[in-house]
Amino acid sequence: MGDMIKWIKILRMTPFSFNENKLAILRNYLFDGQQWVVWKNQMDISACGRQLFVDAQMGKARSITNFFSQMETLDPTFAEQYKQAGKIDLPGKIEVSNPCVIMLKKGKGIVKISVSDPTHKLDKILLTLDGNYDLKSSMA
Repeated sequence: MGDMIKWIKILRMTPFSFNENKLAILRNYLFDGQQWVVWKNQMDISACGRQLFVDAQMGKARSITNFFSQMETLDPTFAEQYKQAGKIDLPGKIEVSNPCVIMLKKGKGIVKISVSDPTHKLDKILLTLDGNYDLKSSMA
């Protein structure tokens, strides 16, 4: 993502600048992807790839926060959304159907449930975080 932001900056005001469709791809990647793998200034270890060195999770979380900050000026129409997303610790729930993933962020915790085989059935998932948040889901 950092390289993409670098090229957006370099190519601004040129015939090669990123058009709205290309910015939308990056915007959606940040809002619907990267925002969900960071919680309490730590990137989910499953999103770190092979880079599992000391403090990697914190460094990657800082990078994502920085990406949101930079995109505020590079994609000004969505500046307020970038500002809010840059706070990273926004609670919420996201479900992605393919592959089957449920990500839940609340209070002191983050839970990610992933099923790699789409034919696998999860009848009911009941999770409790902070003793008061239940997630019930049914996936086919």
